[in-house]
Amino acid sequence: MSMNFFGKSDIGKSRQSNQDAFSIVKFSSDCALFVVCDGVGGADGGEIASSIACEIFIKTVGDLISSHFPSGRLPVPESTVKFVLTHALGNAHEAICDKARTNENLIDMSTTIVAMLILDNRAYFLNVGDSRAYMITDEKAVQITKDHSYVQDLIDHGKLDPSLANDHIHKNVITRSVGYSTNATPDLYKITLDERSTCTFLLCTDGLTNMVSDSDIVQIINGFGSLKSKAEKLINMSNDLGGYDNITVVLASVRN
Repeated sequence: MSMNFFGKSDIGKSRQSNQDAFSIVKFSSDCALFVVCDGVGGADGGEIASSIACEIFIKTVGDLISSHFPSGRLPVPESTVKFVLTHALGNAHEAICDKARTNENLIDMSTTIVAMLILDNRAYFLNVGDSRAYMITDEKAVQITKDHSYVQDLIDHGKLDPSLANDHIHKNVITRSVGYSTNATPDLYKITLDERSTCTFLLCTDGLTNMVSDSDIVQIINGFGSLKSKAEKLINMSNDLGGYDNITVVLASVRN
């Protein structure tokens, strides 16, 4: 398996601090973890929450991989992978709650999270909140994760046309997050990687998807250039269109 990846986070044009965080760790030639978080709860609280979530999630997955994924014994059962990801999320949630209890100014802090674990010929995804994972094809950006948001609930109940979602007054209201007094129940997804082609994945915060259309995302990622240049083009476009939020982009190109 070959993997190329690049990640970048930008403060945007309107925020006073960057509450996004991301991390990428390659454990072996066929195992890597990608995490993107978007903090909630004021400048300090959001930044702290997203940083804690990234750090603890990565550490827990790394610790569990060493004990649950013995070398040379692939494939790993899907139930084991789900245990690893959900346990890592639980540890991140508790770490944020513990930190919040030490300072009343941090009591409302929480974060979104979207994570992708590449293992052997599979890609596993976990999300809480509205940070997203996409698979980029020749023609479109296929959204793998589903937002935990007020607007998505309206869409699911037939009360809002999806084409109107980005213009809704409450588009930034999330219904789940990782942190104190929140619903941190994750959703998990799995994709089997195509042995005949390269798969390109995008993990990002809503600072990108609220500004840049799916068609522009596809055009940039399928265009010429390195993953670094493509990530920077996506961030630059978001800023050119207003840059109203922090913007984080992680790209991964995987060939099984």
